[in-house]
Amino acid sequence: MSLRVIPPLRRRLVLSLALAAGCGLSPPVRAQELDPGVSGTLPEDYLPALKPLIAAALGQSPDLMANELTVAVAEAQKLRDGVSGLLPHVGSYVEYGVDSQAVSSNAGNSSRNEGFTYNANATQPIFQWGALKNQLAVQQVQVAISEKNYAEAYRGFVANLRKQYLSLVGQKLGLRNARFNLKLKQDALALATQQLKSGTLPTGAIAGPQLELAQAQLNVEQAEQDYAAARRAIARELGRQEIADELVATEVPAPAFSLATAQLLLAEFLREGARGSASVQAKVLNVRNWDLQYRIAKVNLLPKLSVQAQLYQQSQSTIVGNQVQQTFLLTQQYYVVANWNIFDGLYTRGQKRVAFFQKQVAEHDLQATTDAILESAQDAEKSLEFSWRQLEITDRYAQIAQGQLAQMQDALQRGDASPSALDTQRNVVYFNAARLAGARSAFLANWADFVSLVGHDPAMRNLPSRYVRQN
Repeated sequence: MSLRVIPPLRRRLVLSLALAAGCGLSPPVRAQELDPGVSGTLPEDYLPALKPLIAAALGQSPDLMANELTVAVAEAQKLRDGVSGLLPHVGSYVEYGVDSQAVSSNAGNSSRNEGFTYNANATQPIFQWGALKNQLAVQQVQVAISEKNYAEAYRGFVANLRKQYLSLVGQKLGLRNARFNLKLKQDALALATQQLKSGTLPTGAIAGPQLELAQAQLNVEQAEQDYAAARRAIARELGRQEIADELVATEVPAPAFSLATAQLLLAEFLREGARGSASVQAKVLNVRNWDLQYRIAKVNLLPKLSVQAQLYQQSQSTIVGNQVQQTFLLTQQYYVVANWNIFDGLYTRGQKRVAFFQKQVAEHDLQATTDAILESAQDAEKSLEFSWRQLEITDRYAQIAQGQLAQMQDALQRGDASPSALDTQRNVVYFNAARLAGARSAFLANWADFVSLVGHDPAMRNLPSRYVRQN
């Protein structure tokens, strides 16, 4: 493996150009228009069994399904609190009965009317100073915020799933090593027992190999328990019964990496002010929400117009002398109604102030979130470089151990080494292989987190585009 390091001076130049581009000093160049170099470099690309787990998580994970319901709730609230205000409201009632009336001084002469009476009315707002339109926009913003929150939750879920799976591979390798070490301790105890019988080993010296075997046996049992528990934990998060042992890889392939690609992605992210982040997009939407709330409150004391229509049939009585006459009367009415909330006890003034200051709070929150994410991206890029350098060092150790094993095998063929010495060296190779897998896993996890943070995670394509695109 080789690492092409950009000198510190050039690194500072890259970041300075990125920030200058963000200030409008140079035309923006999106990394997507170039080749971001992400395709084929994520953990699921090296570990194919991981890819279907990520793809199936949307429809199986209990946590993701619960988050999806929050989007459905926001959509329902949009209908209730946004769309309904713009549509006409229609109501009616129908009655059927008998109406009998008589003049009190002539009770013997009464009038009786039997049949339906009904009322139907409709109201349609026609001019509300944009309040109802803005109320719908508020609900649309709330839906978008719920979608951004869902996207961020999914991004975090995928990142955690990748780390869990990589850790699972490491645990499987650790279990293999523990079992091989147990075999070595069993062989060592068998040899010590033979030496004890032949008298070449003192009686008390057998306790050492016995304790080492007991410890090795305990290590295997603990490793088996931890490995099984980790598989159950992943299965539970994915909404599955189990994760079969066959789905867990036995090694982590050597990854590829270009520091220049990472710096290009970081430069783009800095230039755009982290606006590709779902968390930042949600904060932007929250600022928009309180701006709309202020506009709604601002027109609360202005007159508002609507049209109303009524159609009703009712029983009407007419008294002529001592005679009562009843008939059904059908009435149609149409109005243009002006409602004017002239004074509401300073409620509107308070509501305007609440919205105004809440918008300022949201703006501060947006700035703080943006700054934190931009800083996190820069830290992640630096950590990525460190983990790659550590991987190179660990890989070198593994290569040395493998070379020593090859030499030992040659020595065994020549009769210059024993089988037990070869097993001991193989144990060293297994140990370094586990370390190498851990280093590769750490690097891949850091790389995936970085790619996801700067907005280039291919897994996000599993979501509807509106969940992740900039508003």
